[in-house]
Amino acid sequence: MGVLMFILNLIVFLIVLGVIVLIHEFGHYIVAKKFGVLVFEFAFGMGPLLYGKKKGETQYSIRAIPLGGFCAMGGEDINKALIKKNQTIGLLLDENGNAKEILLSSNLESSVSGVVTDFDLYGDNNSNLFITLLVSEEEHTYNVNRDAVYVEKTLNIFKKEVKKQLQIVPKERSFESKPAYQRFLVLIAGVTLNFILALFIFMLLNFVDVNRYKPSQSNVIGSSNYEASTILKTNDKIISINGIDINNWDEIGLWKNTPSTYESVTLNYERDGVIYQNNVINTVISVYAAGIYNIDSNGKIRNADKDGNRAAIVGQVVDISKDLKEGDKIVAINSEVVNNWDDVINYFRTNTNGGKTAFHIIRDDKEVTVNIEAYSQKLLKGQGINSFEVSIGLSPIQHFDFGYALKSGFKEFGSNAIIIFTTLGQLFSGTVKITQLSGPVGIFQVVGSAMKGGINSILFIIGLLSVNVGIMNLLPIPALDGGRVLFLIIEAITRKKVNRKVESIINNVFYIALLAFMAVIIVLDVLKLF
Repeated sequence: MGVLMFILNLIVFLIVLGVIVLIHEFGHYIVAKKFGVLVFEFAFGMGPLLYGKKKGETQYSIRAIPLGGFCAMGGEDINKALIKKNQTIGLLLDENGNAKEILLSSNLESSVSGVVTDFDLYGDNNSNLFITLLVSEEEHTYNVNRDAVYVEKTLNIFKKEVKKQLQIVPKERSFESKPAYQRFLVLIAGVTLNFILALFIFMLLNFVDVNRYKPSQSNVIGSSNYEASTILKTNDKIISINGIDINNWDEIGLWKNTPSTYESVTLNYERDGVIYQNNVINTVISVYAAGIYNIDSNGKIRNADKDGNRAAIVGQVVDISKDLKEGDKIVAINSEVVNNWDDVINYFRTNTNGGKTAFHIIRDDKEVTVNIEAYSQKLLKGQGINSFEVSIGLSPIQHFDFGYALKSGFKEFGSNAIIIFTTLGQLFSGTVKITQLSGPVGIFQVVGSAMKGGINSILFIIGLLSVNVGIMNLLPIPALDGGRVLFLIIEAITRKKVNRKVESIINNVFYIALLAFMAVIIVLDVLKLF
């Protein structure tokens, strides 16, 4: 079952990644085509070619490493021919005597072959394309069709000899020859479609997910979870919590302002005209700063030890607290004594800097110390998360409202974008450490977890990652779309194109640096598994 689940998670992960990458690259592809730019290849994945099918002038490919993808355009980097003077090549001529294939391999059947003495395969000012060959000590000039192709024989990933073709790029089909505004639109088209995809998904979720519908402001319960579900039912009316009168839904959480304890509440409610008083309900406590919860994997709230005494018993844990186990009894954090979950909350309320934190616990009747790297309040705040949260498990009555759903979709898009920008700022300021970032392995785990929540959770992950990919690509870093836009801005300001060789070198250097950075993130991801 474990292997099957891993395979299923992997398939869903590749689908999630594939949707985001293909949407991004399709943006570049469709706008490039619109402006007449030659698109060599539209590919999912990187590395060696696994499968490719050519339709028209574009090859549609699947490559060996299913991470990323690309839309290869003519003249995107330095526009140069694949032949040079004094090189021996062959030409395959059409019925008019024009070259339709430029043969780079000597074992290909040709109409004529010889040594290149001159050529122009760019055609500035729409001039004719030509190649001059020295054949039997005589020079002959051949016109070249503007859709001619280079042809060579090469070995594929399976060590099988195949014929490889690549169309030449005359000036009018080259990306670099297009006006600046067209190049700008091609470059931002990918992130634009990523943002459109994310916005569409967030809106869709608010249209179809009943849990996202507009909440009623009445004090009537729509649903209940956790321990509250054993006492309360739909349409029960909350009268008071911890002695505080409740008249509308906004007042449900007022008890948190001055609680005698966070571990439980005393609640009065009305059902069918009958008032039920003094119902004690244990709360669910989530300490996000430390990645621990008082509810275990079986849904049991752990507020007491085996003798029935109040205690902070660990329930579920996440990555940063994975060395803690369900059932551990917390007796101290650093040097502060812990008797119950209120003490845990108070510790992280006053100790906000995070960092290395020693949990002194009782496990199997022995005291053990477990160190975790707690999140700082500043880091959590940047993600829109509190240090801790306490929940009774009550939800209001909700109903569909078109305007509310539409507005919520935009709001969700905006809030997730802000969180990503905040995280980037925290990364550069040192608040977020590189070890806290996630790469492909981390995303794989998140997708696996999301599968437990069904299709809505998977859609949300696609939307969130699509926002992430869009924003990351907008960063003014060479090799990314934003970096290339930066070169266009420099061109617009100086009214002079940046030297193509310099731009290409800078892009290549940063591309290698980004690959190295991703490799580090992947290694750190893998280390988190152990």
